[in-house]
Amino acid sequence: MLADRIDTLWGYNADQNKVRRALLAFGISGYPMKTGTANRTLCKGTEWRSLFEENSDQILEFIMNVDVDSIIQNYENKNSRYYLLIREPQYMKFSENQCIRLHPKEVVELMAKTYASANFLLFHRGVAFQKDMVDMRYWNGFWVWTDGNVSVFYTICSKYNITIDVNIMDGGYQILAWLDRNPHKPSVDKEILKANGFTEDKDGWKTDLISDPIDMREKVLCITRNIIDMMEKIKTINN
Repeated sequence: MLADRIDTLWGYNADQNKVRRALLAFGISGYPMKTGTANRTLCKGTEWRSLFEENSDQILEFIMNVDVDSIIQNYENKNSRYYLLIREPQYMKFSENQCIRLHPKEVVELMAKTYASANFLLFHRGVAFQKDMVDMRYWNGFWVWTDGNVSVFYTICSKYNITIDVNIMDGGYQILAWLDRNPHKPSVDKEILKANGFTEDKDGWKTDLISDPIDMREKVLCITRNIIDMMEKIKTINN
C-alpha cells in the first residue's frame, strides 16, 4: 500500500508539480526545505529524500491520507503567501530548478533557475509580479530588496536619474521616487512627479497609501510609462 502510494505520487509518470502544490497546501513544517537563510527548495531529485527524513511523520500522514487533487481544489486561504502557487499550476511550471526565496513581509520569490540574474516571479498578497512587467527598454525590471526585516519592491530607470521604490506596509503600499541615486544620468523634472501623484516632504517624493496590490501594480506601470513618455516629450521640445 505505502509503496503504491509513493509510486503514484513520485513515480516516473507522476505529476510532481501537483505534489509540490499539495504539500504547500497540507502545511509540512519543513517545506519548502531550507537551503540557506532566505533560500528554499520545493524539492527535486535527491532533495526529496532529505525532506522525507527530516519530516517523516508528517510526510507519512500526507502520503497515506491526502487526496492531492482535493487538497489543491479546496484550498481557500487567500492570506497564505503560497496561495497562487497552490491554486494556479502555471506558476510551478515556471521554475526549472524549483528554487524559491522567502522574504520579510510575506514576499515569495520564485526563481526560473538558480542564479540571481535569471528570471523570477514575485508574489505578495495573492498577486504575482513579473520581473519584466515594466518596459525593459527603459527600466531594469521589477525586483525585491530586503535587509532581513523589511522588503521593498523597486525598479531603476536605465535612461534617467530616477529609482522607484514600493514600501510594503501593514495597510498597503507606498510608492516612492528617488532622484539622486544615479547623478550621471539626466534628471527627471519634478513637475512630472507631481503630475503622477507624488508629493514631496522631508523624506522624499511619495504617493498616498495604496491598499490593493493590483492597484499598486497598475500604478507602478502607469508611473514608469508616464515618466518616459513625458521626459521624451520634453527632450523633443528642447531639441
